[in-house]
Amino acid sequence: MRPFRLDRIPWLTAAVILVNVAVYAYTARQGPLDIDAMVRFGGKVGPLIVDAGQFWRLLTANFLHRDALHLVVNMLVLAIVGGVLENAYRRLDFLALLLLSGLATMTVSLVVPLNWYF
Repeated sequence: MRPFRLDRIPWLTAAVILVNVAVYAYTARQGPLDIDAMVRFGGKVGPLIVDAGQFWRLLTANFLHRDALHLVVNMLVLAIVGGVLENAYRRLDFLALLLLSGLATMTVSLVVPLNWYF
């Protein structure tokens, strides 16, 4: 693990934020995303993933945001936490962590039904 340095700019975190903002700008050009638009742009849809084998949706769903508030809050957290983690670890390790955590989050939310906690 590398020591944290304030002078090290988290370029990978910045790039991921820019990709998220670009995807949001592209998908939200007609207003907030509705369910049909989310599906069209690669949202997480259980039957399409499990039955149709569209496993790529587990990745693309990480880049979809319903509205600007959703995007801003997620990118703020990513900037703060991602910047610290990127400075603490090697960039490729950080990239692997981002990819695996995104895929794991979507996979768990696919497997565990919402009413499981109630």
